[in-house]
Amino acid sequence: MSVERERTEQSVDGIVTTPASLRLRVAAGTLASMTLALTAFVVTTGAKSCGSSSSSDDEDPICKVASDCEGLPHIACEGTWSCDNGQCNFTCEQIDPEPTGCTSNSDCDEGLVCELPAACPACKMAAPCTCPGECKKPVVDPPPTGCTSDTDCAFGQQCLIACPSCMPGAVCPPCDGQCVDVGLPPGACQSDADCKDGMVCVGGFNPVALIACEPDANGEMNCPPKYGTCTYVDPPPTGCQSDAECKDGYACQIICAPCLPGAPCPPCSGECLPVTTTTCATDADCAAGEACVIDSCDANADPAGIPCFMAEDGTTNCGGCTGTCQAVVEPVGCSSDLDCKPGYYCAIETCPKAPCYFDPATGTETCPSCTGTCTPYEDTVGCSSDSECAEGQLCEIMCPVCITFPCPCIGTCTDPKPGCESDAECAAGETCVKDVCPLAPCVLDPATGEAVCPPCYGTCQATEPPPYDCQVDSDCKSGYCAIEMCTKIACQEGGPCPICFGYCSEPQPTGCTMDADCAPGQACAIACPACFAPGGCGPCIGTCVDVEPTGCVVTGCSGQICAAQQMASTCEWQPEYACYAFANCTSDSAGQCGWQKTPEFVACMDELNGGGLCNADTACPAGTACINGKCTQIPQPSCQVTGCSGEICAAEETASICIWKEEFACYAFANCATAADGSCGWQKTDEYVKCMEALNPPAKTCVVTGCSGQLCAEKAMITTCEYKPEYQCFKDAKCGVQADGNCGWTKTDALSACLSNPPSSAGMP
Repeated sequence: MSVERERTEQSVDGIVTTPASLRLRVAAGTLASMTLALTAFVVTTGAKSCGSSSSSDDEDPICKVASDCEGLPHIACEGTWSCDNGQCNFTCEQIDPEPTGCTSNSDCDEGLVCELPAACPACKMAAPCTCPGECKKPVVDPPPTGCTSDTDCAFGQQCLIACPSCMPGAVCPPCDGQCVDVGLPPGACQSDADCKDGMVCVGGFNPVALIACEPDANGEMNCPPKYGTCTYVDPPPTGCQSDAECKDGYACQIICAPCLPGAPCPPCSGECLPVTTTTCATDADCAAGEACVIDSCDANADPAGIPCFMAEDGTTNCGGCTGTCQAVVEPVGCSSDLDCKPGYYCAIETCPKAPCYFDPATGTETCPSCTGTCTPYEDTVGCSSDSECAEGQLCEIMCPVCITFPCPCIGTCTDPKPGCESDAECAAGETCVKDVCPLAPCVLDPATGEAVCPPCYGTCQATEPPPYDCQVDSDCKSGYCAIEMCTKIACQEGGPCPICFGYCSEPQPTGCTMDADCAPGQACAIACPACFAPGGCGPCIGTCVDVEPTGCVVTGCSGQICAAQQMASTCEWQPEYACYAFANCTSDSAGQCGWQKTPEFVACMDELNGGGLCNADTACPAGTACINGKCTQIPQPSCQVTGCSGEICAAEETASICIWKEEFACYAFANCATAADGSCGWQKTDEYVKCMEALNPPAKTCVVTGCSGQLCAEKAMITTCEYKPEYQCFKDAKCGVQADGNCGWTKTDALSACLSNPPSSAGMP
């Protein structure tokens, strides 16, 4: 087909404008029917004469060689020029055959993936079109260098990322990290798990190092050691540790050797010894060195029988209980005063942090116990009573604060001090004005933690009594001593303070506050009004009313119970039982049986509880002390830090198992004090809270972040927006805190398989 155009015509169907002296000939069909399946296009140009068309034989030659044709217009394809008979011919090169179309990887053969074109040029807006892709071999990107999370690193490493500063919204360079080794310093440990078999971690993690750092002269921080040291331990002790390791008829008797001061305690060892089977009812039925261990009691045992004793199961053995005689092994050493004979105390040496033995097979830890030595109490040095002194002298006993044992009290015979101790020693119109006694300081009672003061003498003076001048009602002429505050006597620096005194006042209003204030056959009926304002209620006084007699009876093994019927009790005698002979067994205003106090009963109980006269503590009953010549009840002991590792806050010395735990170190920052309910316990401080938080840090939260959701971190992070095939693996992965305490992707078989063979990025955004 030949197409002629004037010089001024424009291009048609993609053919550029041709000068009038040229003509265009397409040798392979019309332009409208051209397809990519054609093998070649041939375009011929030549001279054009005015008038009708003519054959090529009439055309003037325009070329001699192919290079003369360069620069002439031609069809839009790759090809070459040739000069044929003086005419320029352009031949398109052969193109690849039409590719196999595909829309997904399933349309391709095995090993091929469907690569979709970036755009479909033949598609128009709002018109359906098909834009097939081409099946090709997948192109795998090289593995990324560096790391983006701990999952990219080997075991025992973590990803350390240091991103350069990048403004929000800017195109930031990739931020890859470096895998670095993590772990403890050589030979250091936090627990036994960090040590080899046969070794234990001595010291362990030191939480004090987290808050006890101090700068030195150069401004650098000096911190205590943070880690412990792996140390070899001895093999487990031989012998038995429980009865289960002994054969029938034998029991394991464990013996612990005493600890030397400043040295680790040796392990305890056991020995299987034969068990005796002699039947017994009391220890008297057994041979020397044996004790009667009660096995069972007859249901017909008479609780009122005599003699009676308590069996191990809590029942009263009154002739119907039997047991077996078993050998009593005297332990070497002691853990408390209960392990020693009367007159001896348990002197416990300071227990070192002896290493515990860890059994890898069972995962259990065995620690040696802390033992002491039974030591006899020393007698009082000097005098112990006035009878040991010369006529007219008194024995003053001073017991110092005991730091080490033995710690005897010291008695000194002295001349009686002139003056008085109470107003009763003065003439009418005179009062006993007491002075501070600087030569007789108060001392601290280690058993109670309270001050114990010697008698303080005064002088009889014809003056009005001071506002605070009594301890008991007998010190006042009015017969009533109100003890509400302490005297203004200065406490010794660093020492305990003297005891408190009260002030004399008028007797309280008539009425009653308890049944003992009423006549026999009467009870104190108290009806107090409601009180809302703290401290706004006055004294609540009752009225004595007659009560109906009831069938209350005196019962119990020692006659110590007042009840409506006979009751059984243990047959153990207490000194206060003798005072019940002065009380009335009757019912109160509510009809309940109980002891009605009488003046004789109150006087008897006061005598037992410290109301009697004395000149030494030995003249007072248990629980009281001789203060100012009178037996006075000793207050409850104050709280103290105790236990093998100082981990217990209690009112008395308490033995505990010597097992060290990291949180025990934090108790050094807490306060051992009495709570509102009167119990002893640890009171938290800011330092204690910091120490415990260092051991148990708050739970860390992790978030999925990054432009493509490829990072797991504590907070959102900005990354470059370049998508990689392996990022698709993190969509189903779990982001959380890993074993090293850092955020990261949790390693699973599925995640590892996906990362080793990530899905193709074809079709991804």
